[in-house]
Amino acid sequence: MNKSPRKVLEEYLVVECQNGNTKAYNQLARIWYPRILKQVQYHLKSDIAVEDVVQEVWMAISKGIVQLKKPEVFGAWALRIASLKSYDHIRNNQKDRGRSEDKREFHQRLALQEGSMDQDALIKTMKQSIDLLPVKQKQVLHMFYLENYSLLEIANILGLSTGTVKSRLFHAREHLKIQLKHFTYEK
Repeated sequence: MNKSPRKVLEEYLVVECQNGNTKAYNQLARIWYPRILKQVQYHLKSDIAVEDVVQEVWMAISKGIVQLKKPEVFGAWALRIASLKSYDHIRNNQKDRGRSEDKREFHQRLALQEGSMDQDALIKTMKQSIDLLPVKQKQVLHMFYLENYSLLEIANILGLSTGTVKSRLFHAREHLKIQLKHFTYEK
């Protein structure tokens, strides 16, 4: 299997980082910073601590890169660290977070709403329904549909079996079907 030039460069940079080359680390950080930032932003939404969590991710990467046995899995490994650091932040701040709308109220409103709707209303309802998903299902749904990762890549990033990823994706889809069954959409 031929590797892309970018992948070869990333693997080379990882090996150089493991050998103590700080220039290689800086170049690897420039390449991966946007993806790490995006991963953390996805989990934390509009949280002001995004930059702090990204910094924690890079600290963990710099400490752990020496032990990384396979340079080719750096991307999945780094994104997994980003997800785990984001979850740590969410867990540590869970008490402070309040939901603006009670889940039951939302479900009742959704159940009462019937008939056709315009595309903006459909998108808004989809986003609200996705926000109600458990974090683990929402994460897999996002990675599969918006980030275009394969089931195997998601499993590697999250440190799960492919079967668990499939299960979470299935349950997320089923939840959305139930939430949206009261709506009809016509062009």
